[in-house]
Amino acid sequence: MTSAASQSSVRFYLFAAIAAIAAGLVIAGLLLWTSGRGGGVPSGPFSLGLVEGLQENVEEEGPVYIADPTGGEGLWLDLDGTELVALVAVPPENPRDCPVRWRDTIGSYTDCADVRYDAEDLDRYLVVRREGLLIVDTGRTIPREVGEG
Repeated sequence: MTSAASQSSVRFYLFAAIAAIAAGLVIAGLLLWTSGRGGGVPSGPFSLGLVEGLQENVEEEGPVYIADPTGGEGLWLDLDGTELVALVAVPPENPRDCPVRWRDTIGSYTDCADVRYDAEDLDRYLVVRREGLLIVDTGRTIPREVGEG
């Protein structure tokens, strides 16, 4: 009987493993299918969260990187005086494959060639405060020379 019980246990574990793998594949397929349908970052306004919490975080920790879920350049949430601004992560004169990153040790942004940029050197996305939320419009870039976001 021990041999039969052993074979039954092996079959059970084998079936459970195959079922778990199949369920994982189905879930992965559904995630790929649903994420591929809408595609991309919203080209219009979207909320980053509550202004108060975001402001406190940037004041205490420094600029905050907001990733682009599709793998694009993303944006940097920073302060201009006491106002939150959404900075385009790629300098206007650089190619799209060279986003900036914040380097706290030198107090500025740098690109992949270690060129330094201040927040004033980067374009901005339009930022609106509505009902306590910070709304960023990645479809509207405002060059720094034109005005503030």
